[in-house]
Amino acid sequence: MKSKPGIGRDAWIGVARGIALAVLAWLALGFVLFSCSDVRGATLRVRATAPTTLNDGTCDAPIFSVARDSIWLVFDVQGRAPDSVRVAPGDSVTRAWTVAPGDYVVRCYARNSAGAGCKTSIVAAAPAPPASPSLQQIP
Repeated sequence: MKSKPGIGRDAWIGVARGIALAVLAWLALGFVLFSCSDVRGATLRVRATAPTTLNDGTCDAPIFSVARDSIWLVFDVQGRAPDSVRVAPGDSVTRAWTVAPGDYVVRCYARNSAGAGCKTSIVAAAPAPPASPSLQQIP
């Protein structure tokens, strides 16, 4: 009886086990590298206060009237998707994002059913957190 050409069943099982072990090793290495590294995300925090007036004019020539209904504050952080929160007129809100350390342009504007208001922009710094302390046992 002639044997079939090619790789046998036992050889395929060995190959599959080898691939599975390689994948697990790469996952473990990635976990160790990322969980033990000193490079962590920084926290970028900003505070905004919702307007108490509506602008019936333009940004250059505003005509103000009293705001009575809730307003959406929309935050646009450089390199991230816009984030919004609904607040009452005059309320302050603090927002925070985990980002890489650095300086970011943050834009904020108020919006209601009539549309978006004028944007306000700041450059905010996200400082890096401290590195891990070193510990040693004292005899």
